[in-house]
Amino acid sequence: MVRQTARSSNDVAVLQTQLIQRLQSMSASHDLLVAEDWAGASIEELVRAVLEPFIGEGSDALDCNGPSIFVNATAAQNLGLALHELATNAAKYGALSTTSGKVKVDWSYTHDESGDRRLVIRWAEQGGPPVQALNAVVAYEFPEEGVRWSISLPMEFVVRWRSEQSVPAAAPT
Repeated sequence: MVRQTARSSNDVAVLQTQLIQRLQSMSASHDLLVAEDWAGASIEELVRAVLEPFIGEGSDALDCNGPSIFVNATAAQNLGLALHELATNAAKYGALSTTSGKVKVDWSYTHDESGDRRLVIRWAEQGGPPVQALNAVVAYEFPEEGVRWSISLPMEFVVRWRSEQSVPAAAPT
């Protein structure tokens, strides 16, 4: 966690603030797990605990709903960190950077293509500044052998490329 935080900042004060926020987020997850003897944590309580430092207690900036579901300790810790990163970005650039912005987090069950039941958690922001997304298509995958990420940008964003190179019709996967 320290290395990851240090990669994003050259300013010691900013690094300290970011590290403290990440540790507080992890602490919120751990507090919920301790209260349940590390058996799991409520998704709703986890969402509220992680977002509270960003929105304040009892704020209407968070709309949080779904069935009563407890996830195991591993999922709670990882979801807590992911929610913290989403909240940090929302506070810097998104819905939580404005007084009128809101975040909606909901969860439900669905079934995958093989019929297995899965838990789906959704994060949606509204009321923040306009999103600058480059009209891009992003793919993020987590196969066993390692993370894969790709982005496809329209050519209008390309300033220069070597003219002797042809632009392939489709990139190999």
